[in-house]
Parts: sequence; C-alpha cells; structure tokens
Amino acid sequence: MAEAPLINNISKKLEDAIAERRTQLPNVISFRSLGSAKFHYKKEDGSIVILDKPTSTSLSGRSVITEPGSTKRIVIGVTVAFDTNRNEYSYAFKNIDGQSDDGILQLTQGVDDEWINYLLINPEVKGSLIEMQGVDKKVELVDVEKKSKEAGLRRNIKREAMNVAATMKDHEIRSFIASINRDDTLSMAMLRDEIETMAESSPELFTKLFNDTDRDVKSTLRRAITAGVVTVDSAGSGLTLAGTGQLLVALHMAEGLNVLDKFASFVNATGTKGQEVLKTIKVAMGKETAADKKEK
Repeated sequence: MAEAPLINNISKKLEDAIAERRTQLPNVISFRSLGSAKFHYKKEDGSIVILDKPTSTSLSGRSVITEPGSTKRIVIGVTVAFDTNRNEYSYAFKNIDGQSDDGILQLTQGVDDEWINYLLINPEVKGSLIEMQGVDKKVELVDVEKKSKEAGLRRNIKREAMNVAATMKDHEIRSFIASINRDDTLSMAMLRDEIETMAESSPELFTKLFNDTDRDVKSTLRRAITAGVVTVDSAGSGLTLAGTGQLLVALHMAEGLNVLDKFASFVNATGTKGQEVLKTIKVAMGKETAADKKEK
C-alpha cells in the first residue's frame, strides 16, 4: 500500500482555534447527517474501517480547505489508506455499539481526536471553523450540552412566567391587560385565562411585557381612553381631556408604534412635562378606580 501524502499542514492559528473550540464542547461530541448523507460503517471490531469507495452522500476521510486570508489549498483528513493504484478509499466513522446506521455519530474527546479535529475544520460540516463558498453541508455539529441547557432555560422561563401569572391579583391583571392595549373591562375569569394562556404559550413575551418599566404609564392611558376620560383624535396622535377639552399632548406618531407606546416614549423623553401630563390624567381618573379598590 502506497504511503499517503502529507496532510493537515494547517497554521498554528487554526490549530489554536480547534483547541479552543474543543474546550467549548462536551466530552462526547455529536454529529448529525443532513439530507441524504449517512455515516457509513461496518461493524467489525468497533474501529474505523475502510469502505469500498466514496459516494456522493458519504463524508470522505479527506477534504481540501483554504484558510481565511490565504489562497493556499491544504489537504486535511484522517489517516487514509490507498489501494495499489493510489485511489483513495472512503473511511467510515467509529461504530457505536448498538447504534444503527441512522445518520448519528458520536465521537469522544481523548479517543477520537483525529476525527474530531478533522470534522471541526471540514467545510462540509455545518458548525465547522472553516467555511468555503459552494461547498454543500453534509453533516452538522450538534452541541447536545448547549441544547440541553437552552431547553432547561426555556422550561425555567415558562415555569416562572406561569407562577407570576397565577399569583397576580385582580387589579394587577386589569392593569397588565390595559398596558398591552387590550380590553381590561372583560370578566376577571376571561382576563386571568388570557394572561395565563400567554404565560404558558409565550413565556418570553409575557415576561418581557410584565417587566416593562412603562407598564403603569401605558395602563393609565389605556384605561383613561376606555373610561372616556381621555380622547384620541382621528390621527391617533392628539390626546385631549374629555371633560374640559384641554389638549394634553400632540404626539408625533412613529411608524409601528401605537398611542400607548408613543405616550410612554413622550413621558420618558420630556421629564417633568411628561410627568405633569401623566399626573393630570391620573387626577382625572382618580388615584384609584372603583374597580381597583374593589379588587384589592
């Protein structure tokens, strides 16, 4: 069998990048085939074995890359054998006991280092350190530990959101609903169902809206509009005190913002002036509505 030519003549910078990337990955690294690509192997002694010939859907044990900022083409790969005519064989991945040819590959750091280093710079691998234009992705790097942590974080956010929604008092629910420009005059059973459903189905959105520092400002204006204390002109920008006809503010409406968002921006941007307008609305509404007093 002929001697294989020099491979993996990569730069020290790329070697360091591989080492750094490996510290960010779990001990057992998973790769998943994409599309019709499969990890082909023969179950012999559990080691990497030679298959017949590379196919269009199999990932060969050799590739060619160009490092960023360079035009030099570098052959990379694992130890590859050649037949007597120097035709490259396709190597299979290490067989995992009990694992079928289902397109999943798991490699262990400290054991399968040659394959790990190769795949981390193979442009046919999604998540590789090397990207090359026109090279189709056959395999993706799956950070199982990262995915597990992300899934756990999502569960925690959902759990906390549902706990917050379940413990909100009636007047808090009405205020919250008003702050997101929804009808807070519906029955409490309907409103509670609405926010608990939001917390369950969209916990990130619920948490963002609940923690909105402008929630009280938005709620005050929406409830004043609903109660007929404040009127909004046809352009949706002029706020008038209904009882006196006093123009409170003429908002310059930005595209994509509703009157509550714009009013909150006005209050925050104008300091004392904005706070005086907000105070005028609260005085007109009363420090507490009758509904607030009853539900507390």
